[in-house]
Order: sequence, then C-alpha cells, then structure tokens
Amino acid sequence: MTDELTQLFARVEDQRLAADTRVRLVDGGDISRPLTALQQQVLRAQRSDELSRLGLTFVYVDSGSNIEVRLKSGPFVGAARYVHHNMSVDVIVESKIGNAPLFAMLAACGRGIAPLDKNVSLAHDSGETTVAIIDYCLETIQAFLRKHNFRDYTIMREIDAQCIRGRVLQREFIQSNLPTGRLHRVPCEFFEYSPDVAENQIILAALNTAARVVSIAQKPSRVRIARKIALCRSFLSDVSEKSVLPSDIDRMDYNSRNRHFSPVHEICRLIIANSSVTLRPGQRLTFMSFAVNMNNLFEEYVRRAFYAAFHGRVTMQENKRQFDVTGIDRPMKVDLLLRGADATCVGDCKNKLVSKMDQVAFSEAELKHSDIYQVVAYAAHEAIRASSAFLVYPIVAPDGQGMHLATEIRCFANDCGMLLPVRIFLLNLAPTFFQVVQSLRSHEATFFPQKLTTNERN
Repeated sequence: MTDELTQLFARVEDQRLAADTRVRLVDGGDISRPLTALQQQVLRAQRSDELSRLGLTFVYVDSGSNIEVRLKSGPFVGAARYVHHNMSVDVIVESKIGNAPLFAMLAACGRGIAPLDKNVSLAHDSGETTVAIIDYCLETIQAFLRKHNFRDYTIMREIDAQCIRGRVLQREFIQSNLPTGRLHRVPCEFFEYSPDVAENQIILAALNTAARVVSIAQKPSRVRIARKIALCRSFLSDVSEKSVLPSDIDRMDYNSRNRHFSPVHEICRLIIANSSVTLRPGQRLTFMSFAVNMNNLFEEYVRRAFYAAFHGRVTMQENKRQFDVTGIDRPMKVDLLLRGADATCVGDCKNKLVSKMDQVAFSEAELKHSDIYQVVAYAAHEAIRASSAFLVYPIVAPDGQGMHLATEIRCFANDCGMLLPVRIFLLNLAPTFFQVVQSLRSHEATFFPQKLTTNERN
C-alpha cells in the first residue's frame, strides 16, 4: 500500500512539474493563463530575439488583487524550449486552423509536403502541430530511404595513407611528413564511390535537427518519433555528420542521377530552415525552437492560388510588388497585384480567422478598420492607381465554397473621383487547393471587369 501511494504521489508531482514547465497557446494573439513564478523567471531571462522566434510578448492583466503576467502568441506556429540556468519552460503554439489545413497550405506552397489523401490528413490532424509536421516529414524520409540507397563518387582525403591512392598531396607531404620523418605515410586525394555524399548528408542533418526539436514533445510522442529517427539513421550509418544550412540546400545542383532527391530535400529544408538550436555560454541546457510564420504562409498560399487561377495577370515577383513612399525609408510591399487589360486590382492578405461565412464585422478586435484603410492606401499609390481593392481573410468551413465574397464596401473614391470598391473575401482552407482555384475563377469578372463598348452602354 505504501509503494502504491508513493507511486501515486510521484505521478501527481510529475504532472504538477509538467504543468509548471509547459505553456500552451494558439497562434494569432491567444493569451495564456497567468504565468507561475518559475515560468516568469525563465521567460523574463530570455533575449528578445529568442522570444520573437515564436512572436511571444508579455501581457499584464490587473486582476484586482495583483498584476498577472501572461504570455501572448504571435503569428507563429511551433514550439520552443526556453532555458535559464538548470530550469526550462516549453512553449507550445498550436495552429488555430487545425493541422490538416496547415498541411494543405504547406503542400500548395511547395514546402516539401506532398498533397495528402484523406486518411493521411486525418492521421496527422490531431496532436501538437510541431509533432505532426515532424512526424509526417520523418515518414516521408523513411519511405524515401527504404526505396533509394544512393551512392556517388566523392573526393576523399587521407592524410596518413599507407599506400598511394589517386593524387599525392605533395605540399602536405613536404610540410607535414618530411619534417617528422613519416616517409611511409603519404597524404592522398582520391575519388571514392561512397554513400557519404552531400545528398545524404542533408537528410542526416535534418534527422539530427528533428531529434533535437522533438525533445520538447511529451513522452509518448517523443519515444515514437525517436524510434523513427533511429530507423532512418540506420540507413545512413556510413554518412558523416555535417552542418547544413538552408542555403546549402538551395545551392544543390540536381541532374539525372540525383533529381529524385529534390522532393525529400524540400522536406529537409522545412525542418532545418524553421529550427533554431543554440547553447549559451555557461548553460547546461539548449535553447531550441521550431516555428512556421503563418502570416507569410497564408500570404504565399493565397498568391499561389491567384496565380494558378489567373496566371500572367498576377504579379508574383516581390520586387515588382514593392513601391517607394515619400518620407518613408522602407518600401511599401503589396501582397496581391492583379493587372488586367482594362483594370488593376490590389489586394491584401490578413491571417485573421473568421468563424462564420455570414458573420463578418469590422471592429478594433479582430477585423480592424485599419485593414480597409491600408488596402485603400495601396490602391491610391501613384504607381498602382487601382480601380478596385480587396481583402482576403481565412475561414475553415467544410461545407463552404473555396472563395466567398462576404461584402463590398462602396464609400471610397480614387483621386479622379471614381468609385473605389473594397471587397471582403473569405478564403476557405477546408477544400483542396484545386477547389479553391476553381472557385477563384468563378470570380474572374469581379477582379478583371471589362470596359463596356458604346453599344453595350446603350
């Protein structure tokens, strides 16, 4: 009986400690419960750039008896472990739209996620967002490694070779071996047919990064993913560990021999580019984070949907969507710029989730009046002079259409005195990307109105 009580108290203490070292939020301005003393001590000791990895800010709430310190989420989805001395606090930020729509957005934006079938989407739609992303990436890497055992010729160096292989490194031999009398050792450089090539090193680097990131996850998920990582590493036992940056992946030159690596390298890039691991001097624990910027992802998803629907009439290049503003050092960047034969239309993407199709109300809470004024200012710029403007907000409605025109505001005019309509669109993240594109095409006349001929006016 005493042993059972001891185990029970131990479990209760473990749960208490887990609650004290873990903060859960939803992206887009969610506010946490009041932080405990331990959480405040750890989080206040962090540098601003470490908190900004997840877009976190402190919020102070007057509860009457005291001032409560809370944590407010930003536009990032992910997880981070914040460290102070031998204490740590894990902050988990979940996706407000759910994991399945997030996967669909990553797939449409070419982030290495293949379009998921219904069963796979349901399997990854539950649980922490970071764990779901890493879990799916590992499954993809594992399937790839089971199918492909890649080897290629790579340049190798052996400083103390007992026999000559390839090209003798004469300078190294004269500078290092001759002075020490090691004439029986010859430094050589040669080609070797080996799995230790850049293609495999990128995959191994992604696996090592994933292993660090999932240490933030709870034990059942952490154990399951650790087994997947160990299995993937077993296929790469002869590959050396190298530090890999996203720019290294971007510089990869794909040909007929290694072209099949391109999709799995996009998966690796997703893990490496969105992760950060640092160890401060004097710290025993490591700061680590994994974060996906949902504002940028939603903007890219909407732009790709418009381009798939209207092709050349959508300006995709970032430098062609930037405009100088008098008196401001930083250029103005427009999210969506549509140029038709007879009209120009400018749009702005706002990653603010709308709950229902028929409930779009502007206030100073979620949908702000400043959103409208901002897109109107874009439309009035002298280099754009748009004939109409629009805003795009996300919604998750399983039974709704891909693109829904919620309302039209007709109280603005351009500098010529002509009406400047501002339309509010809701982009549904529940349908497939193809369905969203098809729905967008049904609104073509709204974005690209044609000038009426004299006979049509009459």
